[in-house]
Parts: sequence; structure tokens; C-alpha cells
Amino acid sequence: MLNFLLLAFCFATCYAKIIRQTWTITYKTVLPDGRKKIVPVVNNQYPGPTLTGNVGDRVLINVINLLPTESTSIHWHGIKQTGTPWSDGVPGVTQCALGPGQSFLYNFTLDTPGTLWWHSHSGLQKSSLYGAIIVRGDEKQVSRYKKDIVLLLNDWYHASGAEQIAGLVGVPFKWVGDAQSFLFNGRGDFNCTEADINSTKCVPGTKEKGPLIINVEPNTVYRLRIVGASSLAFLNLNIDGHQLQMIEAETTLLKPFNTRFLDVGPGQSFSALLKTKTVRQLKRTPRNNGLFWMQTNIRHRKKGPQGLAILRYSVNSGDKKPVRRPPHPPGKEDIDWSLRHARRFVSRKVVDLPPANRTFVYLGTQNKQPNGRILWALNNISYTDPPSPVLHSIALGVYEDTREYVQQTWIPTPFNYAQNLTDAGLPIATKSGAQVVKVKKDEVIDWVFQNTVSLSGAGEIHPWHLHLHNFWVLGFGEYNTAWNRSSVPTYNLKRPVFRNTMILYPGSWTVVRMKADNPGAAHFHCHILPHLVMGMGFVVQVGEAKDIPPAPRGTQYCGTVTKLSEPPVLRRPRKTQPPPKKGTPGNGRPGSGRPGSGRPGSGRPGKS
Repeated sequence: MLNFLLLAFCFATCYAKIIRQTWTITYKTVLPDGRKKIVPVVNNQYPGPTLTGNVGDRVLINVINLLPTESTSIHWHGIKQTGTPWSDGVPGVTQCALGPGQSFLYNFTLDTPGTLWWHSHSGLQKSSLYGAIIVRGDEKQVSRYKKDIVLLLNDWYHASGAEQIAGLVGVPFKWVGDAQSFLFNGRGDFNCTEADINSTKCVPGTKEKGPLIINVEPNTVYRLRIVGASSLAFLNLNIDGHQLQMIEAETTLLKPFNTRFLDVGPGQSFSALLKTKTVRQLKRTPRNNGLFWMQTNIRHRKKGPQGLAILRYSVNSGDKKPVRRPPHPPGKEDIDWSLRHARRFVSRKVVDLPPANRTFVYLGTQNKQPNGRILWALNNISYTDPPSPVLHSIALGVYEDTREYVQQTWIPTPFNYAQNLTDAGLPIATKSGAQVVKVKKDEVIDWVFQNTVSLSGAGEIHPWHLHLHNFWVLGFGEYNTAWNRSSVPTYNLKRPVFRNTMILYPGSWTVVRMKADNPGAAHFHCHILPHLVMGMGFVVQVGEAKDIPPAPRGTQYCGTVTKLSEPPVLRRPRKTQPPPKKGTPGNGRPGSGRPGSGRPGSGRPGKS
């Protein structure tokens, strides 16, 4: 056992390196589906660069914002930031927004092997500012495979982020609607109208347009690293004629299982092994000519486009597109299929699960304010950013900010969750504020999330993401059920999957267990970006100010913190000096030959 621990420690330290990079954020005109759009990108790339390293590697990425009128940030989705909560990259929670011309040095360690990703946490910039993170560890823990294939699955809107946000926060309310395209690694296909072509907004036949092509060899195993990078769409992935063997969910090794269809929620990431067909198998279907559709389809919304890519074998003789139509996916609103599918994800190993100290229950509702604005709320509180980032205020003890924090960890008024607030006879307006839930360091919390319907009566899906931590997914409720204490015996306490993003299905509930072992300010929010803009989230304060690591040198402050009478100082270690030698200039104490403070025994006159 000792040898194993030494080997694990050495793997994380003996071979660790420092990864230094500079990421510059600028505007670029892109045509991922053939229609032009100006968007922010990293290093002139869309999608952005893949960050690859080994467990234990130190990452130093200097992000420079050259957008002339927009602030930005980068969040490292799934990196726990142990000891580095200041680099989590969430404006209003862990940092000040990175303004035009400013830079920020993100400094953190790659802590766990697996498939993760990064993205902007400012406005709706994530639609173009995103990329994969691959962290390698002990590769003997997974089956042998030839190479990685990254699949970034995204929904694409032609309207700008600013235009979409204006509709979401405006009166009258304007919903963002369905995406115009679904993309694989930044490529898709949109049918340009004649008006679009004449106005040069759309360029049919451009090299950026059209299905992504993935080239593979027969009888070979590939590791697909799949990232749900969409802003709204809950997607289902399928590769015609092939099975996916699921082996990882957000760094947790799974008990392997095969599936033809994979649900991928916004914010989620997976690894799947793809075993390609043999030459003999390919010859049995010569009509396919080594070409197979890869597709994404919308789930739990009434409509949406279809995303297409092509899996092309090296035996292909020149055909450009598969001749066989892709298979039909599960029904768009088949919640029972999704729940059965979600329950197949279990840990490869039996989990030593700590017991919970407390249980918090949260109900997400859609609300309407007296002025007509539409919001999302948790237990009747719609989240708004405080004057200063939460982490700054907690660490510095800024009472002006922290006294305004609110929290509500139980459903204020239970009702029939198959109804909306209006049908239940409850007020539809909500409070607004910075909901900050305080938990003790190393406390274990069960978080229950209960779903209900929107004001229009529609059942919504909510992917919930927790920063700075993973959680164990203990269970899901059936459709149109409410959580109560009798639900506890249904929990999976033996092999729960340990991940950072879970799904709250329409008309259902989901329970996760978190050990609060990483002090800081952890954002907990719906990863559907329009819902986040409308207030669907809160912050978990883990530990006290004394538990939070000191801010790095050069930390930028804003809001109330910048108005303090003295510059903030975060427990910087005192510099110690060796005692002066006897008979030499000293510090004014008896026996030193240096003028002192005017106190007895000093050589300096005091004040008269």
C-alpha cells in the first residue's frame, strides 16, 4: 500500500511541469454554418485551443482582453481549484470582470485526469469562447485506445449575445428561441436564404460550412472526448451503425456500458470508446462506402435543428456523404428514456460515501415582476451580483457587502409542482439578491433540486453545475413526483457517480451530495445560459475567511472593496529579520546602537 501511495504521489509531482500560455481575446468574423457573425475568440481560433496536460501540471495562462467595449473572463469548468479559488474565473463571484485592455493570470493545477473544458463566464460569450481540457493520468485505468477525438457539441445562434440578453432582461420579454444550427467542433450547415446571400450575410459553399469529417481506420479503438458546450440545447448524440462504450463522466471512471444514444446536457462532458468496424464488416454494407452519419438532436424541447458530422473510414473511395439516413433518436419529450439512461451512469468502484450533515431543498421557479420582467428564482430568490465579488468580500470581511447576503435553504411554500405559480394561487413576483449559502469547511450537504413548470406551463430541463467541487449524484425522481423524506431509501449510496454537472429533468427531482472541502466561493447555477442571465443560481460560501488561501499578488479589486480606506491586505506573511549583532546599529531596543523611538533605552529623543 505504501508503495502504491508513493507511486501515485510521484506521478503527480515527479513528472509535473509548468504550462505557460498567453491567450488573447479579440473579435473575429466566423462562418461556422455559412452565415457570418462577429464573435470574441481566443488566439484567433474558433473553437478555442485545447488545453492538454498531466495530473499535477501547473497551468499559468495570461488572458489579455483586447475587446474594445466588452469585459470577459475564463472559467475552467471542472477544475477544482484546490488552493486557488481566485482563478475560478467567475465575475461577481471570484473575480472582477476583465475589462478592455486588462489582463489576468490564471494560475492553477490540473488535479484529476479526465475530460473537462473551459469557457467564458461573461454574458453569452460562451457560444464562441470555449474549448476542451484533456488531463492525462494513469492511462492503465482505461482500456487501450489509439488516439483521442474531441467532439465539442454546440448550439449556434445568428443573433449577437448582446441582442439576446437585451430580450431576456427587457420588457416586454423576448425569448432567445431555438438555435439556427447545431455544430460539431465549430462546423454546421445552415440553409441560406436568397436574401441572406444577396446581402452577403451568408456564404454558401464556404470552406468553414458543412459537416465536420472525422477520419478513422478500420478495427481501431478511439477515445471520444465529448463536451456539451451548448448554451440552451440538451442534445442526444448518435453515430449510425456504431456503439459507444461509456467509460468516464467528468473525471469519474464509470462502470462501462454500451449505448447507441447518449444524452449530453449543457456543461456535461464524457469519454466513450469507439470501436470501429473491421474491413470485413464494412464489405458487408458496400453501399455505405465507409461513410456514417454522426448526429445530434434536440431533447426536451419541441423543436430544433439537426446537427450532422461524418465518420469516414480510410477505405472510402471518394463519396462525400453517407447514403443511409441517420437513425431516429429517442423521442424529444421521452423523459422516462432519459431517466433510465441517467441511472446507467454509476461509478466503476464502490464509493466510501460520507454521511450528510444537513439537507437543503431548492425549488426553481419562473417568476414575473410587477414591471413585467421575467426571472428565474431559487426558493423565491433570483440571483443578482453583489457590489464586489463574493470571494473578495468574504476574504476581506467587507461587512457592507456580506450583510446584504440572503439565503433560503428550504422551499418557502410547497405546492403541487405539476402546476405553475399562477395555477397554484401563489404570488408570481420574486425577491432579488445575492443568495450566498454558508456551509462549514468539510461539512457534507445533500442538495435536493425540485423541478416545476414555467409560467407558460412548459416543463423545463435544468443542468446544474457546481464550481470548485464535484458532487455524488444520488438519485432522480420519476416524472411528476415531489421529493420528500420517503425518497431517501431510493438513493444510490453504493456507486454514485462523482461529477460537476447533473441534470434536473422536467417534473422530477435530483439529489446530489457535496463535501465542502475546498474553501472559497462556489457558484452553483443552471448551465442553460439564458436561465443564468435571468437569475437561476446562488453561491456556496465554503468555510470562513481564515480558511481561504491568500489572494495572489496583483489581484484586481472592484466595487465596495476599492472604496476601502486602506488597500486590502490578505494575511501576507510577515518578513522576519535576524536579530542585530551586539554593538551594531539595531532597532532602537536596549543595547542597539541605533536611534530608537524615544522609549526608555532608545537613543532617539521622544516627542515633547
